[in-house]
Amino acid sequence: MTDAVVTVVRCGKCRRSGDLTTHGDRFWCAWCQDWATVEVEQVRNALVERDAHEVRLVPSPPVAVPLQPLRIPTGWLVEYNNGLHEIDPLPELLPGDERYFLFKQDMLQLHHARHNRLLDVGWYPDGDLETGRYKLVVHEGDFRGPLLHEFQTRDRLTLVAEIERILQAVDRQEL
Repeated sequence: MTDAVVTVVRCGKCRRSGDLTTHGDRFWCAWCQDWATVEVEQVRNALVERDAHEVRLVPSPPVAVPLQPLRIPTGWLVEYNNGLHEIDPLPELLPGDERYFLFKQDMLQLHHARHNRLLDVGWYPDGDLETGRYKLVVHEGDFRGPLLHEFQTRDRLTLVAEIERILQAVDRQEL
């Protein structure tokens, strides 16, 4: 995934962009009727949208990353799955804004009512792909109950294996 970047070229005198044409290595401004000294501006995370009457810049859609598949045994209730996505926390994969959308503290929360366990997963600190980590905690009852298990990793697949291991352990009443 890469940033969507739109480059806008404008006449330095009239600041119009739609009236420029290229001739060799120079730009002609039809509005000023003169050779233009151009200004260039790059707009990140934008797309060019055209309709019948105008062209405009619009925000690019968020990165479409599927949720991470998990094997969840019977008895677990998904309280929320707000973003444990199937993408590794590598800075080169994500533009800056997407980091905070995909790697945040509130990612996944599961509750097992019969065994009175709460499993919670998040990324700490939010959006920090350079030094952040996944953090998984298991509490008895809710967050006010005793902490039964804590696990941290930077590796998504290691996290998935640990989540599935914990879900099974609780199901077997080993935790």
